Amino acid sequence: MIESVLVDGREQKNDRMGSVWRQPIIVSPGHDRFEIHYTGLDFTAPKEVRFKYRLDGRDTAWTEAGDTRIAYYSEVPPGHYQFRVTACNEDGVWNDSGSVL
Repeated sequence: MIESVLVDGREQKNDRMGSVWRQPIIVSPGHDRFEIHYTGLDFTAPKEVRFKYRLDGRDTAWTEAGDTRIAYYSEVPPGHYQFRVTACNEDGVWNDSGSVL
């Protein structure tokens, strides 16, 4: 689940329903770094959750993030992008739908 988005350290407000972000995040020119905070909802073994993410339109492959819960980006060219994150539980079972922004 995507929890928050920060652009140059400032949290971006968004109307969301659960893990679904209803509006795009618009990064204005002159802002060169952003971070996306996410988590996995596993209450039996939360420390065992593993993540992978990608920014469609920029990343050519998934980034294996391990147990890291923040994706960092900088110097992203102007354009339209879709961020996707998914997680697997302690049994190695991946969530097929993940979360999208």
